[in-house]
Amino acid sequence: MGMGMGMGMGMGMGVGINQINNTTTNDESGDSSLSLIDKSSIPVILRIEDTEFLLYPIDQSYCQLDCSVFVSLYDDSQILLYTIKEFLFYIRNNDDLQEITQFNDTQSLVLNIPEFNNLKITETDINAEEIRLQDLLILFAKLRSNSMKSLEIPERITLIITSITNFASKFKYLNGLADEGKGFDKIFEDKLNNSSKNSPKNSNSNSNPLKRPRLSND
Repeated sequence: MGMGMGMGMGMGMGVGINQINNTTTNDESGDSSLSLIDKSSIPVILRIEDTEFLLYPIDQSYCQLDCSVFVSLYDDSQILLYTIKEFLFYIRNNDDLQEITQFNDTQSLVLNIPEFNNLKITETDINAEEIRLQDLLILFAKLRSNSMKSLEIPERITLIITSITNFASKFKYLNGLADEGKGFDKIFEDKLNNSSKNSPKNSNSNSNPLKRPRLSND
């Protein structure tokens, strides 16, 4: 299927995030923020439905988490230069992910980061145009560096992709109901149907995500 899709920078395995340090400003202490990340070697795990990917290859010798069980979705860490909006655009249009789920035009993609107390942002949020993926890793590295060693500190950062019906589509649907002579009883019925349909799926997805099997080189 060819999961190593497409950033095409040819940097290969063992790429450190310091490859993009020329784009990052120094923090208040005068040290490069990305040098902190390079020492941490943070695995970035992408979860879609019940499947997990490693976002890009990292050097396992510097990583506490066993990343050998994951397929790398992108070839190198250049994906970190993308804004959240750009990243979600590529996720939406990635042909290799179509077998897992399909996002249509009536849905807005949502990025959820459980390690940040389930911080969420949609692709239509204005902040998604400003914040880059590398900003998330810099924040993660600083929080981990500032944490008490006795606490349970995350070994990875998880990017969970879900979707919600966008405003325009939902508003058009509600207008259609009203024009058909239907009311809040229909809305309540839809809500019950959606809850019963999604609850088992969401429970399985959150409790036991699958690691994407490593692809062969054939």
